[in-house]
Amino acid sequence: MSIIYAPDTEAMTTAEREGFWIQNLREALKMMSGLTSTQVFLDRWSSNPNGSACGTVACFGGWLPHTPYFQNLGVIRSQINGSPQLYTEGLGNYRLCADEVAEYLFGCGALFDHAREHETAVYDSHHQIVLARITQCLRELGVEA
Repeated sequence: MSIIYAPDTEAMTTAEREGFWIQNLREALKMMSGLTSTQVFLDRWSSNPNGSACGTVACFGGWLPHTPYFQNLGVIRSQINGSPQLYTEGLGNYRLCADEVAEYLFGCGALFDHAREHETAVYDSHHQIVLARITQCLRELGVEA
């Protein structure tokens, strides 16, 4: 398997980096909109140990390696715990911490967090929580979903 390196965000200007995050957030919103509430569970990377996406339950980050857009950015699935990982151009190493992957791809490391109590009080599902988080990140970057 050949390694796909993610773009070097360190070499990007602030505007380019924010544009990268906005595009990725929009693609994530599209990906998540294609899933049902029963397919998203924020307390585990994936319920399927063999890595197949078919019919499984996964958190937001756990779905990224199964999506062509994010695969083309180099997102892969950890064979150890199913978390999303990627190689970054120029560094040549995995971003082992899922929060670092979220920060790198979206500019928001908290996107992969477990559901928080205040979120479960407002939203009916983990799926709705993720959609709200993505929408909020887009707003913080000055764009609407």
